[in-house]
Amino acid sequence: MENLRYAKLSAIYQEIFAACRAVAIHEKILGFTDGYNSKVGEQGVKLSGGERQCMAIARVLSKDPPILILDEATSAVDMSTESEILLALDMLKTKLLDEGRIVERGMHQELLELGGRYKSLWIKQVGGYSESQN
Repeated sequence: MENLRYAKLSAIYQEIFAACRAVAIHEKILGFTDGYNSKVGEQGVKLSGGERQCMAIARVLSKDPPILILDEATSAVDMSTESEILLALDMLKTKLLDEGRIVERGMHQELLELGGRYKSLWIKQVGGYSESQN
C-alpha cells in the first residue's frame, strides 16, 4: 500500500483500490500473500514488467494529476490488460505531441475517428485490432 500511495500520501484505500481496478492489477494484488500489504522488493523485483507498469499507472491515477504524460506506458503489458488500462484512460483528454508541439487533442475515441497521427500510432500499437473499434 505504501508504494501505491507514493504519488499521493493522503490517498485513502478506496482511491487506491479504484486506481488498481482501473488498470487491472487489483485482483493480482489481492492474490499476493499479504494482499495490499505485501512487500514487492526493491524496485518491484517480485513483479513482472507489466505488473510494475500497472502499479506505476495506478499510483499516478490515484493522484489525479491535471496533466499526465505517458510514453510507452503499457509496453510490457499484455493486450487484454492494455485494453483495460486504455479504457480507464479513455475518460482523460489526450494530447499527441510531436517535437514538443500538440498536434492532436481529444478523447481516445474522438482521436480515432479523426483518423490522424493518433489513429496511426494506435493501429501500430494494437496491431489493427481493438474491441472498442468493433
